[in-house]
Amino acid sequence: MKTDVRDDAGLVSLVARLALEGADGRAGLGTLLREVEARYPGEIDRMASALLVQRQNETPFPAR
Repeated sequence: MKTDVRDDAGLVSLVARLALEGADGRAGLGTLLREVEARYPGEIDRMASALLVQRQNETPFPAR
């Protein structure tokens, strides 16, 4: 599904301002994740899969 770049920038801005060490910040993040999943079903799983693939392709030692 094609997403709007403005939506992406707004979401990044919101998440960057959350204080995740507090209960309110964690609750806010949970709310944002539920909103993303409601608007774009399966998007959280797609992002998690993409991160897993990226991590599997990283090498533990830098090339010389």
